[in-house]
Amino acid sequence: MSFAYSGSRSEAGQAHDNILTILLRRDDDFRWPVRYDAAEMKRIRALHLYLGCFFAPLLSFFCISGIWQMFSLHRGAESPKALAVLSTLHTTMGLKSGDNLSYWFTDFMTIAMSLALLLTIALGVYIGFKSANRVKALYALSLGILIPVVAISISYFAVGQ
Repeated sequence: MSFAYSGSRSEAGQAHDNILTILLRRDDDFRWPVRYDAAEMKRIRALHLYLGCFFAPLLSFFCISGIWQMFSLHRGAESPKALAVLSTLHTTMGLKSGDNLSYWFTDFMTIAMSLALLLTIALGVYIGFKSANRVKALYALSLGILIPVVAISISYFAVGQ
């Protein structure tokens, strides 16, 4: 980025322009050399899109059922039986009454969803590092690792384990 100016400039003015140039520099000015294949990125983005869209409803269900299980909303006499039965998908454990939705196909879909989630996460990170904002992607990934590790450590030591 350059600043156009007609006329004479003092050294202080030129130094100010140099500092602004450094501060206003775009992320792509800080990129390291990487080969970028547009066709490859198009295929990766398409795979990421289709896997994400296909498994989004099942992932949403597992997130929601995890929330109600975390707060034990599926247990107790007053809880709806539907929550307890739907929780058997999440836990693969049957109820005392024998009700169970876990079946080989639902187990297969759960495993496929988990593997696809891991793959789409890896593809998303790869896409992030191939983008113009790879420094920001690195910071976000680092914070995504660091913050949960710190939170888990705090929880572990707060409980007194």
